[in-house]
Amino acid sequence: MTAPADLLKKIAALAILGAILLLAYAGLFAPIASQLVDTGDKIEEQRVELGRLTSALNEQQSDGVTNEPSIRALNFTMLEGGSDQIRAAALQARVNTVAADEGIRLSSVTVLPPRADDELRLVGIEVQLQASLKQLQGLLFTLEAQQPPLFVGMLQIGRAADSNVRRGRELDARMTLFGATTKSGGG
Repeated sequence: MTAPADLLKKIAALAILGAILLLAYAGLFAPIASQLVDTGDKIEEQRVELGRLTSALNEQQSDGVTNEPSIRALNFTMLEGGSDQIRAAALQARVNTVAADEGIRLSSVTVLPPRADDELRLVGIEVQLQASLKQLQGLLFTLEAQQPPLFVGMLQIGRAADSNVRRGRELDARMTLFGATTKSGGG
C-alpha cells in the first residue's frame, strides 16, 4: 500500500512543480520575451527608416540640391539707417524706450563694433542694467516682438550686490543685442 501512495505523492509533487514552472513562465518569462521581440521589431523598423532617409539624403546631395536658406530668402526686416553709427543710435534709442516703458533705467550702453558674416552685417550694443525678474522678462519679450528683430548675443544675469536695499532692482544684467542689415549697408 505504501508503494502506490508514495508513487501518487511523487506524481502530485511533480505536477505541483510543473504547475509552478508553468506559472513562472507565463508570469515572468513570456512577457519579457514578448517585450524583447517587440523591441527587436521596433529596432528593425527604425533601421529600415534610417536606410530610407539616408538614401534620400544621398540622392539629394548627388542632385546638388542644398537646403541652406539665404539671408534674403528669410525676408525679415533689416535695421534702417545710412551708416552703422545711425543704426547703432537707433538701436540704442529703441532699447532705451522699451526699458523706460518697463520701468528700467539702463546703467550703461556701449556701441559694439559691427560684425560681418556672409550676406549680413550685425550692428550691436552692450547694455547693463538692474531690474527685477519681471521687468527683465518684459524687456526681452517686448524686444523680441518688435520689428526689426533683435538678436541677443549674450545675456548674463546675477544677483545685484545691493538687492536687499533696492527693491525692484534685484538682478544685475548684462547683454549684447544685435540688429541685422545687409552687408552692403542697405536697409
